[in-house]
Amino acid sequence: MVWKKHDYEDIPGTYVFDGKTAHQSYAINKMLFTFNSEACRDEFEADPAAYCDKFGVKGKLKETVLKKDFLGMLRLGCNIYFMAKMAIPRGTSVQDAGAAFQGITTEEFQKKLLQKREGLEEKLAKIGGYWNASSHIPAVGNAIANGITQTPYWKRFFDGYEPAKAWLKKVDPDVIIVVYNDHGLNFFLDKVPTFALGCADIYENADEGWGLKPVAPFEGDAQFSWHIAESLIEQEFDICTCQEMLVDHGFVNPIRALYGTLEKWPIKAIPLAVNTVQHPVPTATRC
Repeated sequence: MVWKKHDYEDIPGTYVFDGKTAHQSYAINKMLFTFNSEACRDEFEADPAAYCDKFGVKGKLKETVLKKDFLGMLRLGCNIYFMAKMAIPRGTSVQDAGAAFQGITTEEFQKKLLQKREGLEEKLAKIGGYWNASSHIPAVGNAIANGITQTPYWKRFFDGYEPAKAWLKKVDPDVIIVVYNDHGLNFFLDKVPTFALGCADIYENADEGWGLKPVAPFEGDAQFSWHIAESLIEQEFDICTCQEMLVDHGFVNPIRALYGTLEKWPIKAIPLAVNTVQHPVPTATRC
């Protein structure tokens, strides 16, 4: 048996993290996954070469790690979510990395992002329907924490939540189901469920290596979660159930954007994690 050839392998500048890549780069990604722990980050900082040796990271991969060559690491099989746990605590933001990948400055990269959003509302209006989704990038959490949501760069983004806030205030729901993807906090490559439903009473946020301060835990609704799980499986939709589940910024930041940062959240929440970390990922039809 040989590895299956995929069309996406021939797309210039595109490095798809699939089963073959995950298998061949397991050691380096396992090392990067440990950077969820501050102690491990400190150990790496003290002696990067020795820390690589500890996890069997050698050759070209070790060279790229020691040089902090993030594009080189990506090309050699590092998962971008795990790699960010090394980059961000050392002052390289996701936007810095995106700019470096394209060979432009961070300011130029930000301008490109702003340009791409122009006309989006008009395009969605032509498509029709009601769209309710939220960005969850770590920078959103930092913008909230640092009180810069109304600065020119962020104002339009956060103002977009106002209709959703008004709707939530009007209907006052008891529970929300947050569909998101885990970025290497609760799940590693040893177990990658396609769909994972939280079935717990409490969901903790934790250090995930992205420079975000953990927030207060979220109250779940275990009875409702198990009702969902049973109903799905009865309808031939197999799902992974989790009675312990750490929730990362993909879950947390949309809630913070809608409710603020609180010591006690005003609503129960159920996490539904969808795999977008490693191909094959579920199709839009399946979702």
